Amino acid sequence: MPSPSSISLSTSLLTAGYLAFRGLTPPNLPSSSKGNGPPDRVRLLTGSITTIILHLNTACIIYHALLALFYIDRSNNNAKELTKSGDGVYLQAICPHRTSLAPHLFTWTITSTLCLVSIIVGALLRLSAFKSLGRNFTFQLAQPNTLVTGGLYRLVQHPSYTGMLFVAAGYLGLVMRWDGSVACAMDDAVLERLSGWGGWVVGVMVTVFIYTMVMRVQDEEGMLRDQFGRDWEEWHVRTARFIPYLI
Repeated sequence: MPSPSSISLSTSLLTAGYLAFRGLTPPNLPSSSKGNGPPDRVRLLTGSITTIILHLNTACIIYHALLALFYIDRSNNNAKELTKSGDGVYLQAICPHRTSLAPHLFTWTITSTLCLVSIIVGALLRLSAFKSLGRNFTFQLAQPNTLVTGGLYRLVQHPSYTGMLFVAAGYLGLVMRWDGSVACAMDDAVLERLSGWGGWVVGVMVTVFIYTMVMRVQDEEGMLRDQFGRDWEEWHVRTARFIPYLI
């Protein structure tokens, strides 16, 4: 039977996954105009690609939560007995290569706690940005009706992207790793061949993510500058882009 600790971790994972799903789901339909709107160099990435990534991330964190529910730490003195119990049987059924899992990702540790906090904080930031902008928040670039400078936007100009960075960091640190839930599908030989490539894969993903975000920020700021002129320039000067008083 799952322990209170494993139940609480699994529940926290599902909560974080739900909030991330909400925070990465477009709150409004995209604009139907074509060719007449502001330039948007990453429009392609805000469509079907974003939807695929969203559902992939959601499936991964649900699976991670299921593994955490039945996970047995092999350092436990009773690990051999536990692997033959109900939880051990369930874990073997859902994770054929359970020995490849990193214990600190499936139990309450500093790593799992920080990653969960990062996902939840990031998702809440994005949901707050959705609420502040209302119908003006779309994933595809569209001209807003008004310039919102209150709430979160009194401190930062792009809180939704700050939130996205937190969510991405949490997922990369907890779910999207060779020794995470994906290890269940790979034996020791495959993991050995992949050893050392994780940093390169993460590096490429982070580089593409940051480059794409920078392009979108530039397009947004150009659109707002053209539309609101001096009001936007004054707000732009007195607020940070992503982190209050820093960046």
